[in-house]
Parts: sequence; structure tokens; C-alpha cells
Amino acid sequence: MKFKEAIIPVVNSLQEFEFEILCVDDGNINNALSQLIEISRIDQRIRIIELFQNFGKEAAMTAWIDEAKGECIVPIDADLQDSPALIGKIFLTWQ
Repeated sequence: MKFKEAIIPVVNSLQEFEFEILCVDDGNINNALSQLIEISRIDQRIRIIELFQNFGKEAAMTAWIDEAKGECIVPIDADLQDSPALIGKIFLTWQ
């Protein structure tokens, strides 16, 4: 899973922050959910929000925001359109 390979090193490098990684599965028909479950068992910072069907990106984002526990949240699409390396810059600016 390319997303995991890209996000985990970034999160690990920002040791001054506590992280949770919320992944929304919006009724995906491929095996993405089983992959997410597998990696969440290995890394307890990864939590999964499972929607029973695809309600669209806005609904997935709303579910994600509602479930987030942190003071600052950063949305990153799993397709890596935006580089996870931006997370550190965002947190430092937020701080």
C-alpha cells in the first residue's frame, strides 16, 4: 500500500507530535478495507472509518472530521496528490 509507505515515515519523523491516522473506506469494492484492517493491527495509530457505501468525498470528509480526536487535522488523500511531507510544515505553521 503506497499510502502507508509514504505516510508512516513522515509521522515517525515528527516525534514532537502525537498522531492518529484516520482512513475512510467509503464502500470500496476492491480489497482496500482488508488492507487497512491489516495495517491497523500492526500500527495502533491507524484507525478505520467504514462507510457501507460511497456517499461521495464530502460525506467521507465529514465522517473523518467527526471522528478525529486531535486539535489539528490534516487531510491527505490516499492517492498522494499532495505529498505527506507537507504535514510537518502544516503542523509547524499551526503551532
